[in-house]
Amino acid sequence: MHVLTKTVMAATLMLSVVGLKASAGENASKWYFGLGGGYRFSYVDYSNINGSIFRENNTMGSALRSGTLSVFVQGEFGKNKHFAIRPQVSILNRGGRLTDIYDIDDYYETEGIDDINYELKAHYIDVRVPIIYQLGKADAKIRPYIYVAPVLGFTTGGTIKFTQENADGTFEEYKTDVSEANMASTYFAGQVGLGLKFAVPIGSNTCYIGVEANYEYGFTDTYSSKEKDSEPEDLLKLFTNSYKLDGNRKLSGFEISASVSIPFSIFSKKKAQ
Repeated sequence: MHVLTKTVMAATLMLSVVGLKASAGENASKWYFGLGGGYRFSYVDYSNINGSIFRENNTMGSALRSGTLSVFVQGEFGKNKHFAIRPQVSILNRGGRLTDIYDIDDYYETEGIDDINYELKAHYIDVRVPIIYQLGKADAKIRPYIYVAPVLGFTTGGTIKFTQENADGTFEEYKTDVSEANMASTYFAGQVGLGLKFAVPIGSNTCYIGVEANYEYGFTDTYSSKEKDSEPEDLLKLFTNSYKLDGNRKLSGFEISASVSIPFSIFSKKKAQ
């Protein structure tokens, strides 16, 4: 965790320095500092899951909902600033839920159970680099854009939880920390997204408010190198530190967000006339 913290701090500092240097460069480029926040719907996808036990979740479980927070710099290039790049660091959760587990032959009714579910909630710090194409002219008040982005994520904690909800209103819950579970420490994914940004004049400068949505597909298996010999039928192994459902476990998600971008030039001192 100590090494990860240093890495993220170094990445954030690097983004700021790059933006400051670029803002003092050629007029062909324009650089901004920004903050963003949003809401994420994350899913867990198993390549091979026992349909007789997870009957409503043969491939993809229910969404895990969480907030997101980002800091970024954005550089725009060319005559009409059609092309842009936005290195950013984001904080978010990934995972998903499996619900209605093991409801076979009226098992729930016989045992007085309302639901049995499993939840993976892992905390991440991401380094993302959206590559953006902006439509319209540079001075347009509203500009639509599309982008693709590689994503490198680092797990920083979280929980794996197995819950039985009983008909009498009571709960039976088992929980373990992600750091003790079969969870890979890194994650690689790709995003495709679209958005709109709105110009907000402030003095002689122009700031932007943006809204966007993206879909993320996880490329890597999120199981770690720990023991992986459990079968899907072994429900208790879902939340211990040596579990695995046959095959691989990948994460994906849908995200909506809003952002504010401020040009670095707004911080520069005005020249005396």
